[in-house]
Amino acid sequence: MTKYSRDVIKKLYAHFSSIWGNSFISNHKNEGSIKLWVEEWYIGLAGVPVETFKEALDHCRITMEWSPSIAQFRKLCEKASGMPSEEEIYLCVIKPDFKHPLVQLVRDRLGSWAISRDTEKDLKKKFKAAYCEELAKYRLISQREALKQVEAIKRTTPLGQLELVKQNGQCST
Repeated sequence: MTKYSRDVIKKLYAHFSSIWGNSFISNHKNEGSIKLWVEEWYIGLAGVPVETFKEALDHCRITMEWSPSIAQFRKLCEKASGMPSEEEIYLCVIKPDFKHPLVQLVRDRLGSWAISRDTEKDLKKKFKAAYCEELAKYRLISQREALKQVEAIKRTTPLGQLELVKQNGQCST
């Protein structure tokens, strides 16, 4: 398993630069802009398995004329990791089939009464709202946990401690 780090995101930046060339690079001309890009993507992709980046990149390389947003890339990674689609989760909520934690979260939010008694039209409307809210929470929780783990690892290694010092501007190199 590849360890999640800013270096991984820097490699992702290099791949984007190579795939989309000047149309990508022109948006990130100076060091400050590149640093901001790396930081935003580092935060935005926290909790996403690094192993899914290759499949998402392959998809982007073949199908996208422009570089994806963080949200688009994250969705491609989630798909590559086996996260069920919205439609699959809907079917699992109705069955019930709890093959993914998100199914249980959405099912709990809807409630068994609505699932068993609402019309399909009403249930789909309620499901859409519940799915969007629970997916956002699920992503946020996994992102926060991943960032906590990365920062905890940093604090326990000499190189990580040096990086933290540099980031806080306490050391000039």
